[in-house]
Amino acid sequence: MQAKHLIIVIILLITSTLSYSQESVTEQQYKAAMQNAKTAFDAKMYSEALYFYREALKIKPDAKLPRYKIEDIRTMYIDDGIKEIAENKQIAQEEVKKQAEAKADERIETEIEQAQKELETLRVAAVINIEEETVVYEENIDIADVEPTLETKLPEPEPEPEIIEPEPEPVVVQQVEIVKEEPKPVVEQPAPKEEKAEPKPAPKPVPAKPVAKPANKPVSQPKAMTGEEKEAHKEAEMQQLKIKYPEQKTVLEIDQPGKHITRVIMNIDNKVSVYLKVKHNWGATFYFQDEIGEDNLRSISEQTFNKMTNLATYGH
Repeated sequence: MQAKHLIIVIILLITSTLSYSQESVTEQQYKAAMQNAKTAFDAKMYSEALYFYREALKIKPDAKLPRYKIEDIRTMYIDDGIKEIAENKQIAQEEVKKQAEAKADERIETEIEQAQKELETLRVAAVINIEEETVVYEENIDIADVEPTLETKLPEPEPEPEIIEPEPEPVVVQQVEIVKEEPKPVVEQPAPKEEKAEPKPAPKPVPAKPVAKPANKPVSQPKAMTGEEKEAHKEAEMQQLKIKYPEQKTVLEIDQPGKHITRVIMNIDNKVSVYLKVKHNWGATFYFQDEIGEDNLRSISEQTFNKMTNLATYGH
């Protein structure tokens, strides 16, 4: 009986010894993890400190200190750091986006300038085509009936001075009437002296004034049009378009090397507007409004082009 009790006591001692030994190892691991976490926290290595506090919490799930430290690090440091990193990343992305947009805008401006140059050439060709197809009602015009313009009107020649020829003075012829009388005694008297009329000097002829011939006027160079001339030119071109395109909407499809052009002529409320859509083979599409009476094109958006070329939304 005593031997049995002795065996039980020995077993209890061994069990308590093993339990104490196991508890001692766990405590040592917990303390090591907490010390490593504190060292990393003091060095501001918050990610490493968070790792060691979590390891300590795994060793002692009921411990409160590592739990509090984990929450503090997440609230005060990790979340703020992540937020700062996200903000810096967003700023960097916006800067890259701005640079890309600036490069794209520069490229688009270059393409627009090139397209405007090409469209100016096209517009000149279209104007020449319109002038050739304009109906001429009076083909035979008498040149004498056409009043010369200011540039071609020659100065009127001055009237030639009349040359006044002196009239010859009348020659007085004395008529002597012969009367037969009876002879009387002749009394010799001295013969009267004949008075000779002194000839008057003839007036000197007035020299004819040479008529100045109009000099050949040099060909006038093109002058810059005034505001009134521009308005007149714009009105004339507008009338030509009204005659040629009487419909409310006329669409012309024009193929050019490397591009396709859609020319839309809108004749609404006695006013003509011309819009262009230029589609290049390399993918870009540009939209313009042709300023009637002027030598330039105004760039517009696709939305404006669609509205102004649609009879249902025109002018809105």
